[in-house]
Amino acid sequence: MYCNRYTVKSNGGALRYASPELRDDEEVVNNAIMKDASAMQYASQRLRSYKEFICSLIDQGIELFG
Repeated sequence: MYCNRYTVKSNGGALRYASPELRDDEEVVNNAIMKDASAMQYASQRLRSYKEFICSLIDQGIELFG
């Protein structure tokens, strides 16, 4: 059973239990990481290696490499 979009958006750590589709959704992952930067480890491989996405998180002041 997977978490839904709203659970992940309000609780970043829930990304761990999200469907592969949600783990690859830029908006959902962005919101999850804003709540909990460690959620980045549960983002899809595509997003974790997508330079523009990473740069946008850094531009928002999110520390990914703390």
